[in-house]
Parts: sequence; C-alpha cells; structure tokens
Amino acid sequence: MLNKSTLTIKTLLVFIIGLLTAVVVCLGSYGFFSAKGMRDNMVDIYTNRVVCMDQIRTVNNAHYSDVNVVRNVLAGKLSAEDALSQIDDNEAKSKEKWKAYMDTYLLPEEKIIADSVVERLSAFSRPLEDVRHDLGSGDKAKLAESVEELAAINDILGDSLDQLFSFQAKIADQQYQQSESNYGRLLRACSQSC
Repeated sequence: MLNKSTLTIKTLLVFIIGLLTAVVVCLGSYGFFSAKGMRDNMVDIYTNRVVCMDQIRTVNNAHYSDVNVVRNVLAGKLSAEDALSQIDDNEAKSKEKWKAYMDTYLLPEEKIIADSVVERLSAFSRPLEDVRHDLGSGDKAKLAESVEELAAINDILGDSLDQLFSFQAKIADQQYQQSESNYGRLLRACSQSC
C-alpha cells in the first residue's frame, strides 16, 4: 500500500481528495442511473398502465351506454334517431380507445385477456347490428329481445374488461413496489457511504 513515511502532507491530501472525489462521482453516477430507472418505470406505469386503464374504462362505458340508450328508447325517453346517433358515437369512441390500447406494450398474460376481450367485442357487434336494424324498423318487441341479448353479451364483455382493468392495476402496483425497492437501495447505498 502507501508508505506514510515517504509521503508528504501534500501528496497525502491529494490522494485523500482524489479518493473522496472518486467516491462522490461513483455515488452521483449510481444516483443518476437509479433516478433514471425510476423515471423510466414511472413513464411505463403511466403510458402502459394508467392511460390503458382509462382506455379500458372508456370502452366499457361505451358499451354499457349502448344498452342504456336502447332501454331509453323502449321507455320512450329517447327517439330511435338519437339512439342510433349515440350508438354510432359510442362505437367510434370504443374502437378508437381499443385500438390505442392494443397499440401499447402488452405483457403475455395481458395479451391473453385482451384476446378474450376481442372475441367478446366481436360477439357484441352482431346483436348490436340487430338493435340498429330494430331501431330503424320501429319494432319495439323485437328491439326488446335484441337489447336483452345485447345486455347479456355486454355483461360478459364487462367482466373481461374488468379482468383487464384489474390486471393493469396489479402490474402498476408491482412496478410501484419495484420503484420503492430501488429507492430503498439508493438510500442504503448513500447512507452506507456517508
């Protein structure tokens, strides 16, 4: 190692200051990369979880709204033309949000659930077309049958969307726990070096 008898005070001070500078640079670098990792994790939570939760909620609400709109027609609270317009708006909004959701990064387990939602969305479209036809024809008895079929499929669709929503919340929680763990490691590293 270093022989203290041959070192001058100046050399010893330069060595100590250099060593301390190296420690500070290492801690700063570790802190920077830890903070970057936490930031990346937060961006992922927001982009691939929080925004997705809103997209899933919008799809779910749009389909429940379709059923309610038709029930309002049956109750005489809404005209068939207004109902068709609202259904078209709901479906456009639902398709836009679902496409945006499917364009995000999907985990394998999430992909399985999303595929079941796609099947149920497809199953929802057939009775929805029947409802559109029945609204146009004015046959309220047929419309009542069609809306009940639509509501039954919508309940199954809603269950799948709820499953997907819960999955998003679970993954967001896991990512939060990981960020907390990273932050704890950073604090321990800083406290041990000081």
